[in-house]
Amino acid sequence: MGKKGVTLIIVIMVVIFEVLAILSNNRLISMYDDKFDERSGDLASPAVLNDTSATVVNVDSELSQSNESTPTVDADSASSPVNESASSETYESTTDESVTEESITDESKTEESETEKSETADPYKEPRPHPHAGARYPDGKYGYVPDVTFVRKRHLELYSNKEYPVTTDVKEFDYICNKTPGEGLERKGLKIMMEKVQIGGPTPQPNTTNSTALEEETKDEAPLPKVLCIIYTYEKNHDRLEALTNTWGWKCDGFFAASTLTNDTIGAIDLPHIGEEAYSNMWQKTRSIWSYVHDNYMDDYDFFWLGGDDFYLIVENLINYLATIHKPDNEEPLLLGHQIPRGKSNFCGGGPGYVLNKMAVKRLIKDALPTCYPQRIISAEDRFLSICLESIGIPCTSTADAKGQQRFVGMDPNFIATYNGDRGYFKRVWEYWGANTGRFKRGLDLVSEQMNGWHNLIYPTHMIRIHTIHHPESCPLNSTVAKVMAKLMNKAEIEKK
Repeated sequence: MGKKGVTLIIVIMVVIFEVLAILSNNRLISMYDDKFDERSGDLASPAVLNDTSATVVNVDSELSQSNESTPTVDADSASSPVNESASSETYESTTDESVTEESITDESKTEESETEKSETADPYKEPRPHPHAGARYPDGKYGYVPDVTFVRKRHLELYSNKEYPVTTDVKEFDYICNKTPGEGLERKGLKIMMEKVQIGGPTPQPNTTNSTALEEETKDEAPLPKVLCIIYTYEKNHDRLEALTNTWGWKCDGFFAASTLTNDTIGAIDLPHIGEEAYSNMWQKTRSIWSYVHDNYMDDYDFFWLGGDDFYLIVENLINYLATIHKPDNEEPLLLGHQIPRGKSNFCGGGPGYVLNKMAVKRLIKDALPTCYPQRIISAEDRFLSICLESIGIPCTSTADAKGQQRFVGMDPNFIATYNGDRGYFKRVWEYWGANTGRFKRGLDLVSEQMNGWHNLIYPTHMIRIHTIHHPESCPLNSTVAKVMAKLMNKAEIEKK
Protein backbone atom coordinates (compact mmCIF):
# COMPACT_ATOMS: atom_id res chain seq x y z
CA MET A 1 0.00 0.00 0.00
CA GLY A 2 1.39 3.41 -0.98
CA LYS A 3 1.77 6.52 1.13
CA LYS A 4 -1.46 7.96 -0.29
CA GLY A 5 -3.38 4.87 0.83
CA VAL A 6 -1.94 5.03 4.37
CA THR A 7 -2.68 8.75 4.59
CA LEU A 8 -6.26 8.18 3.45
CA ILE A 9 -6.78 5.47 6.10
CA ILE A 10 -5.38 7.77 8.81
CA VAL A 11 -7.68 10.62 7.72
CA ILE A 12 -10.71 8.31 7.76
CA MET A 13 -9.81 7.03 11.24
CA VAL A 14 -9.38 10.60 12.57
CA VAL A 15 -12.78 11.58 11.18
CA ILE A 16 -14.41 8.52 12.76
CA PHE A 17 -12.83 9.28 16.16
CA GLU A 18 -13.96 12.93 15.99
CA VAL A 19 -17.53 11.89 15.19
CA LEU A 20 -17.55 9.40 18.08
CA ALA A 21 -16.12 12.03 20.41
CA ILE A 22 -18.81 14.53 19.44
CA LEU A 23 -21.56 11.96 19.95
CA SER A 24 -20.09 10.93 23.31
CA ASN A 25 -19.73 14.53 24.43
CA ASN A 26 -23.33 15.31 23.50
CA ARG A 27 -24.45 12.29 25.48
CA LEU A 28 -22.47 13.42 28.53
CA ILE A 29 -23.92 16.92 28.27
CA SER A 30 -27.40 15.45 28.03
CA MET A 31 -26.75 13.24 31.07
CA TYR A 32 -25.39 16.24 33.00
CA ASP A 33 -28.45 18.31 32.10
CA ASP A 34 -30.70 15.49 33.29
CA LYS A 35 -28.78 15.28 36.55
CA PHE A 36 -28.92 19.04 36.95
CA ASP A 37 -32.68 19.08 36.38
CA GLU A 38 -33.08 16.24 38.86
CA ARG A 39 -30.93 17.95 41.53
CA SER A 40 -32.74 21.25 41.10
CA GLY A 41 -35.91 19.50 42.11
CA ASP A 42 -38.03 21.59 39.75
CA LEU A 43 -41.00 19.30 39.33
CA ALA A 44 -43.33 22.01 38.09
CA SER A 45 -44.05 22.51 34.41
CA PRO A 46 -41.23 23.89 32.21
CA ALA A 47 -43.13 27.16 32.10
CA VAL A 48 -42.03 27.83 35.67
CA LEU A 49 -38.45 28.33 34.57
CA ASN A 50 -39.53 30.94 32.04
CA ASP A 51 -42.16 32.55 34.24
CA THR A 52 -41.75 36.30 33.96
CA SER A 53 -43.78 36.66 37.13
CA ALA A 54 -41.02 35.01 39.16
CA THR A 55 -39.46 38.38 39.86
CA VAL A 56 -36.17 38.73 41.73
CA VAL A 57 -36.66 41.38 44.39
CA ASN A 58 -33.92 43.67 45.67
CA VAL A 59 -34.20 43.06 49.42
CA ASP A 60 -32.10 46.05 50.45
CA SER A 61 -34.29 48.47 48.51
CA GLU A 62 -37.45 46.94 49.97
CA LEU A 63 -36.11 47.11 53.51
CA SER A 64 -35.31 50.79 53.05
CA GLN A 65 -38.93 51.61 52.30
CA SER A 66 -40.38 52.59 55.64
CA ASN A 67 -43.98 53.17 54.54
CA GLU A 68 -44.63 50.18 52.34
CA SER A 69 -47.96 48.46 52.04
CA THR A 70 -48.50 44.88 53.15
CA PRO A 71 -49.88 42.80 50.28
CA THR A 72 -51.69 39.70 51.34
CA VAL A 73 -51.76 37.85 48.05
CA ASP A 74 -49.16 38.02 45.28
CA ALA A 75 -50.71 39.39 42.13
CA ASP A 76 -48.51 36.97 40.19
CA SER A 77 -50.30 33.99 41.65
CA ALA A 78 -53.35 34.49 39.44
CA SER A 79 -51.31 33.69 36.34
CA SER A 80 -49.02 31.19 38.00
CA PRO A 81 -48.24 28.17 35.77
CA VAL A 82 -48.61 25.91 38.80
CA ASN A 83 -52.09 25.92 40.32
CA GLU A 84 -51.09 25.35 43.92
CA SER A 85 -54.57 26.23 45.09
CA ALA A 86 -55.79 23.09 43.38
CA SER A 87 -53.09 20.94 44.98
CA SER A 88 -53.94 22.38 48.38
CA GLU A 89 -57.37 20.77 48.20
CA THR A 90 -55.67 17.73 49.70
CA TYR A 91 -55.77 19.50 53.03
CA GLU A 92 -59.45 20.46 52.84
CA SER A 93 -62.13 18.21 54.29
CA THR A 94 -63.02 15.46 51.82
CA THR A 95 -65.73 13.79 53.87
CA ASP A 96 -68.70 12.64 51.76
CA GLU A 97 -71.75 12.25 53.97
CA SER A 98 -73.38 9.96 51.39
CA VAL A 99 -70.66 7.39 51.99
CA THR A 100 -71.17 5.28 55.10
CA GLU A 101 -69.12 2.53 56.65
CA GLU A 102 -71.73 0.02 55.53
CA SER A 103 -71.32 1.08 51.90
CA ILE A 104 -67.65 0.19 51.86
CA THR A 105 -67.34 -3.25 50.34
CA ASP A 106 -64.98 -5.99 51.41
CA GLU A 107 -63.39 -5.69 47.98
CA SER A 108 -62.43 -2.04 48.56
CA LYS A 109 -61.03 -2.93 51.98
CA THR A 110 -58.89 -5.60 50.38
CA GLU A 111 -57.61 -3.17 47.76
CA GLU A 112 -56.76 -0.65 50.47
CA SER A 113 -54.91 -3.32 52.44
CA GLU A 114 -52.91 -4.35 49.35
CA THR A 115 -51.99 -0.72 48.72
CA GLU A 116 -50.70 -0.33 52.28
CA LYS A 117 -48.62 -3.50 51.90
CA SER A 118 -47.06 -2.31 48.66
CA GLU A 119 -46.20 1.08 50.19
CA THR A 120 -44.59 -0.65 53.17
CA ALA A 121 -42.57 -2.93 50.91
CA ASP A 122 -41.29 -0.07 48.72
CA PRO A 123 -40.32 3.07 50.67
CA TYR A 124 -39.75 5.06 47.49
CA LYS A 125 -42.57 7.35 46.43
CA GLU A 126 -43.37 9.46 43.41
CA PRO A 127 -42.90 13.12 44.34
CA ARG A 128 -45.89 15.39 44.60
CA PRO A 129 -45.81 18.93 43.18
CA HIS A 130 -43.69 21.44 45.08
CA PRO A 131 -43.63 22.49 47.83
CA HIS A 132 -44.84 19.03 48.92
CA ALA A 133 -42.41 16.93 46.86
CA GLY A 134 -40.66 15.64 49.96
CA ALA A 135 -37.08 14.58 50.67
CA ARG A 136 -34.76 12.25 48.80
CA TYR A 137 -32.77 9.20 49.84
CA PRO A 138 -28.99 9.21 49.27
CA ASP A 139 -29.63 7.52 45.91
CA GLY A 140 -31.82 10.44 44.80
CA LYS A 141 -35.20 8.71 45.04
CA TYR A 142 -38.10 10.44 46.76
CA GLY A 143 -40.00 9.34 49.85
CA TYR A 144 -37.33 9.78 52.55
CA VAL A 145 -38.74 10.49 56.02
CA PRO A 146 -36.00 10.16 58.67
CA ASP A 147 -36.22 9.54 62.37
CA VAL A 148 -35.61 13.10 63.56
CA THR A 149 -34.66 11.83 67.02
CA PHE A 150 -31.58 10.08 65.57
CA VAL A 151 -29.12 12.91 66.32
CA ARG A 152 -30.25 12.98 69.95
CA LYS A 153 -30.16 9.19 70.32
CA ARG A 154 -26.71 9.00 68.77
CA HIS A 155 -25.27 11.61 71.13
CA LEU A 156 -26.78 9.95 74.20
CA GLU A 157 -25.35 6.59 73.13
CA LEU A 158 -21.87 8.06 72.66
CA TYR A 159 -21.67 10.55 75.52
CA SER A 160 -24.62 9.76 77.80
CA ASN A 161 -26.19 13.07 78.90
CA LYS A 162 -22.87 14.93 78.90
CA GLU A 163 -21.68 17.74 76.66
CA TYR A 164 -19.73 16.96 73.51
CA PRO A 165 -16.03 16.47 74.40
CA VAL A 166 -13.84 18.59 72.12
CA THR A 167 -11.60 16.33 70.05
CA THR A 168 -10.20 18.18 67.02
CA ASP A 169 -6.77 18.71 65.49
CA VAL A 170 -4.10 20.48 67.54
CA LYS A 171 -4.51 23.92 65.92
CA GLU A 172 -8.30 23.96 66.35
CA PHE A 173 -8.04 22.54 69.84
CA ASP A 174 -5.68 25.32 70.90
CA TYR A 175 -8.15 27.94 69.68
CA ILE A 176 -11.18 26.26 71.22
CA CYS A 177 -9.83 25.10 74.58
CA ASN A 178 -6.49 26.83 75.19
CA LYS A 179 -7.15 30.41 74.09
CA THR A 180 -7.88 32.49 77.19
CA PRO A 181 -11.60 33.30 77.61
CA GLY A 182 -12.19 36.78 76.26
CA GLU A 183 -9.57 36.44 73.53
CA GLY A 184 -11.55 34.23 71.14
CA LEU A 185 -14.55 35.09 69.01
CA GLU A 186 -16.44 36.11 72.15
CA ARG A 187 -13.97 38.89 73.10
CA LYS A 188 -15.81 41.54 75.13
CA GLY A 189 -18.97 39.50 74.86
CA LEU A 190 -17.57 37.20 77.55
CA LYS A 191 -19.06 39.56 80.13
CA ILE A 192 -22.56 39.06 78.74
CA MET A 193 -22.06 35.30 78.51
CA MET A 194 -20.79 35.10 82.08
CA GLU A 195 -22.82 37.73 83.91
CA LYS A 196 -26.12 37.80 82.08
CA VAL A 197 -27.17 34.76 80.07
CA GLN A 198 -28.32 31.96 82.35
CA ILE A 199 -28.67 28.58 80.69
CA GLY A 200 -31.82 26.85 81.85
CA GLY A 201 -32.52 29.37 84.60
CA PRO A 202 -35.97 30.44 85.83
CA THR A 203 -38.14 32.70 83.72
CA PRO A 204 -37.17 36.38 84.17
CA GLN A 205 -39.65 38.36 86.26
CA PRO A 206 -40.24 42.14 86.43
CA ASN A 207 -38.58 44.19 89.19
CA THR A 208 -35.79 41.69 89.90
CA THR A 209 -32.09 42.29 89.42
CA ASN A 210 -31.39 38.73 88.32
CA SER A 211 -33.68 35.79 87.68
CA THR A 212 -31.32 33.40 89.46
CA ALA A 213 -32.43 35.01 92.72
CA LEU A 214 -35.86 33.50 92.23
CA GLU A 215 -36.82 30.28 93.95
CA GLU A 216 -36.82 27.12 91.88
CA GLU A 217 -40.50 26.53 92.61
CA THR A 218 -41.36 29.51 90.40
CA LYS A 219 -40.65 27.28 87.42
CA ASP A 220 -43.67 25.67 85.85
CA GLU A 221 -43.93 22.00 86.82
CA ALA A 222 -46.11 21.10 83.81
CA PRO A 223 -44.56 18.78 81.19
CA LEU A 224 -42.25 20.66 78.86
CA PRO A 225 -43.44 21.13 75.28
CA LYS A 226 -41.73 19.10 72.57
CA VAL A 227 -39.68 21.12 70.09
CA LEU A 228 -38.49 20.16 66.61
CA CYS A 229 -35.41 22.18 65.61
CA ILE A 230 -34.84 22.72 61.88
CA ILE A 231 -31.76 24.14 60.15
CA TYR A 232 -31.46 25.32 56.57
CA THR A 233 -28.08 24.56 55.00
CA TYR A 234 -26.45 22.92 51.98
CA GLU A 235 -23.78 20.30 51.35
CA LYS A 236 -20.82 22.71 51.35
CA ASN A 237 -21.65 23.74 54.93
CA HIS A 238 -21.96 20.27 56.40
CA ASP A 239 -18.83 20.90 58.49
CA ARG A 240 -20.83 23.62 60.29
CA LEU A 241 -23.70 21.20 60.63
CA GLU A 242 -21.49 18.58 62.25
CA ALA A 243 -20.30 21.11 64.86
CA LEU A 244 -23.87 22.23 65.39
CA THR A 245 -25.28 18.74 65.99
CA ASN A 246 -22.44 17.87 68.36
CA THR A 247 -22.87 21.00 70.48
CA TRP A 248 -26.58 21.80 70.67
CA GLY A 249 -28.59 19.99 67.98
CA TRP A 250 -28.86 16.81 70.04
CA LYS A 251 -30.63 18.70 72.85
CA CYS A 252 -33.74 19.28 70.74
CA ASP A 253 -36.55 16.74 71.01
CA GLY A 254 -36.23 16.35 67.25
CA PHE A 255 -33.73 17.75 64.75
CA PHE A 256 -33.14 17.82 61.00
CA ALA A 257 -31.31 20.02 58.52
CA ALA A 258 -32.85 20.85 55.14
CA SER A 259 -29.89 20.43 52.81
CA THR A 260 -28.89 19.23 49.32
CA LEU A 261 -27.47 15.88 50.44
CA THR A 262 -28.89 13.25 52.79
CA ASN A 263 -26.55 12.26 55.64
CA ASP A 264 -28.17 10.52 58.62
CA THR A 265 -25.28 11.02 61.03
CA ILE A 266 -25.67 14.80 61.05
CA GLY A 267 -29.43 14.93 60.46
CA ALA A 268 -29.15 16.26 56.90
CA ILE A 269 -31.85 15.55 54.33
CA ASP A 270 -31.89 16.34 50.63
CA LEU A 271 -35.00 18.53 50.36
CA PRO A 272 -35.54 19.96 46.85
CA HIS A 273 -37.62 23.00 46.01
CA ILE A 274 -38.61 25.18 43.07
CA GLY A 275 -35.59 26.86 41.48
CA GLU A 276 -31.90 26.66 42.19
CA GLU A 277 -30.19 26.13 45.53
CA ALA A 278 -29.04 29.68 46.25
CA TYR A 279 -29.31 32.32 48.94
CA SER A 280 -31.34 34.39 46.51
CA ASN A 281 -33.96 31.61 46.53
CA MET A 282 -34.40 31.10 50.28
CA TRP A 283 -38.14 31.74 50.10
CA GLN A 284 -38.75 28.65 47.96
CA LYS A 285 -36.50 26.55 50.19
CA THR A 286 -38.48 27.71 53.22
CA ARG A 287 -41.81 26.89 51.57
CA SER A 288 -40.61 23.32 51.05
CA ILE A 289 -39.29 23.07 54.62
CA TRP A 290 -42.58 24.03 56.25
CA SER A 291 -44.54 21.82 53.87
CA TYR A 292 -42.28 18.88 54.74
CA VAL A 293 -42.70 19.53 58.46
CA HIS A 294 -46.49 19.67 58.03
CA ASP A 295 -46.63 16.48 55.99
CA ASN A 296 -44.47 14.35 58.31
CA TYR A 297 -44.03 15.64 61.89
CA MET A 298 -47.11 17.57 62.98
CA ASP A 299 -48.38 14.97 65.45
CA ASP A 300 -45.12 14.60 67.36
CA TYR A 301 -44.18 18.17 68.32
CA ASP A 302 -45.73 21.28 69.86
CA PHE A 303 -43.34 23.93 68.49
CA PHE A 304 -41.05 24.20 65.47
CA TRP A 305 -37.92 26.39 65.46
CA LEU A 306 -36.26 27.25 62.12
CA GLY A 307 -32.87 28.93 61.79
CA GLY A 308 -29.59 29.01 59.85
CA ASP A 309 -26.45 26.89 60.14
CA ASP A 310 -24.50 29.82 61.65
CA PHE A 311 -26.63 30.01 64.80
CA TYR A 312 -25.86 28.55 68.23
CA LEU A 313 -29.19 27.80 69.86
CA ILE A 314 -29.43 27.65 73.64
CA VAL A 315 -32.04 24.93 73.58
CA GLU A 316 -32.63 24.91 77.33
CA ASN A 317 -33.68 28.58 77.28
CA LEU A 318 -35.89 28.19 74.22
CA ILE A 319 -37.78 25.27 75.77
CA ASN A 320 -38.13 27.04 79.12
CA TYR A 321 -39.62 30.06 77.38
CA LEU A 322 -42.01 28.02 75.25
CA ALA A 323 -43.17 26.17 78.37
CA THR A 324 -44.46 29.47 79.77
CA ILE A 325 -46.73 30.10 76.77
CA HIS A 326 -47.72 26.57 75.80
CA LYS A 327 -51.48 25.96 76.03
CA PRO A 328 -52.19 22.49 74.65
CA ASP A 329 -55.92 22.70 75.40
CA ASN A 330 -56.42 26.14 73.85
CA GLU A 331 -53.89 26.52 71.09
CA GLU A 332 -53.90 29.73 69.13
CA PRO A 333 -51.59 30.06 66.11
CA LEU A 334 -48.28 31.69 67.07
CA LEU A 335 -45.31 33.14 65.18
CA LEU A 336 -42.58 34.06 67.66
CA GLY A 337 -39.25 35.80 67.15
CA HIS A 338 -37.16 38.91 66.78
CA GLN A 339 -39.37 41.78 65.63
CA ILE A 340 -38.02 43.99 62.84
CA PRO A 341 -39.99 47.10 61.80
CA ARG A 342 -41.71 46.94 58.40
CA GLY A 343 -43.69 50.04 57.57
CA LYS A 344 -46.52 50.20 60.10
CA SER A 345 -46.06 46.53 60.97
CA ASN A 346 -43.11 44.22 61.59
CA PHE A 347 -41.75 40.81 60.70
CA CYS A 348 -39.85 38.06 62.53
CA GLY A 349 -36.21 38.30 61.48
CA GLY A 350 -34.43 35.07 60.58
CA GLY A 351 -31.09 35.77 62.32
CA PRO A 352 -31.96 34.17 65.67
CA GLY A 353 -34.51 31.88 64.07
CA TYR A 354 -38.25 31.98 64.64
CA VAL A 355 -40.86 29.65 66.08
CA LEU A 356 -44.24 28.44 64.84
CA ASN A 357 -46.55 26.36 66.96
CA LYS A 358 -48.55 23.47 65.57
CA MET A 359 -51.64 25.52 64.74
CA ALA A 360 -49.62 28.17 62.92
CA VAL A 361 -48.02 25.51 60.70
CA LYS A 362 -51.44 24.07 59.87
CA ARG A 363 -52.82 27.50 58.97
CA LEU A 364 -49.70 28.38 56.96
CA ILE A 365 -49.99 25.29 54.77
CA LYS A 366 -53.76 25.38 54.34
CA ASP A 367 -54.54 29.09 54.10
CA ALA A 368 -51.38 30.99 53.15
CA LEU A 369 -48.73 29.17 51.11
CA PRO A 370 -50.97 28.07 48.19
CA THR A 371 -51.63 31.68 47.13
CA CYS A 372 -49.06 33.85 48.94
CA TYR A 373 -46.11 34.47 46.58
CA PRO A 374 -46.03 30.84 45.36
CA GLN A 375 -43.52 31.48 42.55
CA ARG A 376 -41.48 34.36 43.97
CA ILE A 377 -37.69 34.01 43.86
CA ILE A 378 -36.20 36.02 46.73
CA SER A 379 -33.81 35.71 49.66
CA ALA A 380 -36.02 37.37 52.29
CA GLU A 381 -37.76 34.20 53.50
CA ASP A 382 -38.27 35.61 57.01
CA ARG A 383 -39.98 38.72 55.70
CA PHE A 384 -42.22 36.82 53.28
CA LEU A 385 -43.20 34.19 55.84
CA SER A 386 -44.34 36.95 58.20
CA ILE A 387 -46.26 38.72 55.44
CA CYS A 388 -48.04 35.50 54.49
CA LEU A 389 -48.93 34.64 58.09
CA GLU A 390 -49.99 38.20 58.88
CA SER A 391 -52.32 38.09 55.88
CA ILE A 392 -54.30 35.31 57.64
CA GLY A 393 -54.25 37.01 61.05
CA ILE A 394 -51.03 35.61 62.57
CA PRO A 395 -48.60 38.47 63.36
CA CYS A 396 -45.01 38.23 64.55
CA THR A 397 -45.23 38.19 68.35
CA SER A 398 -42.54 39.77 70.53
CA THR A 399 -40.41 37.42 72.62
CA ALA A 400 -39.08 40.09 74.98
CA ASP A 401 -39.16 39.04 78.63
CA ALA A 402 -41.07 40.72 81.47
CA LYS A 403 -38.28 43.30 81.85
CA GLY A 404 -38.42 44.26 78.18
CA GLN A 405 -35.13 42.51 77.43
CA GLN A 406 -34.76 40.52 74.22
CA ARG A 407 -34.68 36.73 74.08
CA PHE A 408 -34.13 36.66 70.29
CA VAL A 409 -31.37 39.10 69.26
CA GLY A 410 -29.45 37.53 66.40
CA MET A 411 -25.83 38.66 66.68
CA ASP A 412 -22.58 37.37 68.17
CA PRO A 413 -21.55 38.14 71.80
CA ASN A 414 -18.89 40.74 70.97
CA PHE A 415 -21.21 42.70 68.68
CA ILE A 416 -23.89 42.93 71.34
CA ALA A 417 -21.35 43.97 73.98
CA THR A 418 -19.69 46.70 71.89
CA TYR A 419 -22.39 48.09 69.58
CA ASN A 420 -23.95 51.32 70.85
CA GLY A 421 -27.00 51.23 68.60
CA ASP A 422 -26.05 54.55 67.00
CA ARG A 423 -25.82 53.63 63.32
CA GLY A 424 -27.05 51.44 60.52
CA TYR A 425 -29.73 48.82 60.33
CA PHE A 426 -29.58 47.80 64.00
CA LYS A 427 -30.11 51.40 65.13
CA ARG A 428 -33.57 51.29 63.59
CA VAL A 429 -34.27 47.83 65.05
CA TRP A 430 -33.09 48.65 68.56
CA GLU A 431 -34.98 51.95 68.59
CA TYR A 432 -38.09 49.98 67.61
CA TRP A 433 -37.50 47.57 70.50
CA GLY A 434 -36.97 50.50 72.85
CA ALA A 435 -40.23 52.14 71.77
CA ASN A 436 -42.09 48.88 72.49
CA THR A 437 -40.46 48.17 75.84
CA GLY A 438 -40.30 51.63 77.38
CA ARG A 439 -36.72 52.71 76.77
CA PHE A 440 -33.67 52.14 74.58
CA LYS A 441 -31.43 49.29 75.76
CA ARG A 442 -27.98 48.06 74.78
CA GLY A 443 -25.26 45.69 75.97
CA LEU A 444 -26.06 43.80 79.16
CA ASP A 445 -29.34 45.66 79.43
CA LEU A 446 -30.48 44.61 75.96
CA VAL A 447 -30.43 40.83 76.30
CA SER A 448 -32.61 38.60 78.42
CA GLU A 449 -31.16 36.19 80.94
CA GLN A 450 -32.90 33.55 78.86
CA MET A 451 -31.54 34.67 75.52
CA ASN A 452 -31.97 31.99 72.86
CA GLY A 453 -28.49 32.05 71.32
CA TRP A 454 -25.81 33.62 69.13
CA HIS A 455 -25.72 34.38 65.40
CA ASN A 456 -23.04 34.79 62.69
CA LEU A 457 -20.83 31.89 63.82
CA ILE A 458 -19.61 31.14 60.33
CA TYR A 459 -16.87 28.61 61.13
CA PRO A 460 -17.23 25.29 62.96
CA THR A 461 -14.54 26.36 65.43
CA HIS A 462 -16.62 29.45 66.29
CA MET A 463 -19.62 27.27 67.11
CA ILE A 464 -17.56 24.97 69.32
CA ARG A 465 -15.70 27.87 70.98
CA ILE A 466 -18.95 29.55 72.04
CA HIS A 467 -20.17 26.18 73.28
CA THR A 468 -17.10 25.66 75.48
CA ILE A 469 -17.51 29.09 77.08
CA HIS A 470 -21.06 28.12 78.06
CA HIS A 471 -19.99 24.55 78.86
CA PRO A 472 -16.29 24.55 79.88
CA GLU A 473 -16.62 20.90 80.89
CA SER A 474 -16.41 20.16 77.17
CA CYS A 475 -12.67 20.90 77.36
CA PRO A 476 -10.15 18.79 79.34
CA LEU A 477 -9.73 19.79 82.98
CA ASN A 478 -6.14 20.91 82.39
CA SER A 479 -7.07 23.19 79.45
CA THR A 480 -6.98 26.99 79.72
CA VAL A 481 -10.73 27.36 79.16
CA ALA A 482 -11.62 24.80 81.85
CA LYS A 483 -9.28 26.30 84.44
CA VAL A 484 -10.03 29.98 83.77
CA MET A 485 -13.79 29.48 83.51
CA ALA A 486 -13.80 27.51 86.79
CA LYS A 487 -12.10 30.44 88.53
CA LEU A 488 -14.48 32.98 86.97
CA MET A 489 -17.51 30.92 87.94
CA ASN A 490 -16.28 30.51 91.52
CA LYS A 491 -15.66 34.25 91.73
CA ALA A 492 -19.14 34.99 90.41
CA GLU A 493 -20.72 32.64 92.98
CA ILE A 494 -18.78 34.29 95.81
CA GLU A 495 -19.87 37.78 94.67
CA LYS A 496 -23.53 36.68 94.61
CA LYS A 497 -23.28 35.56 98.22
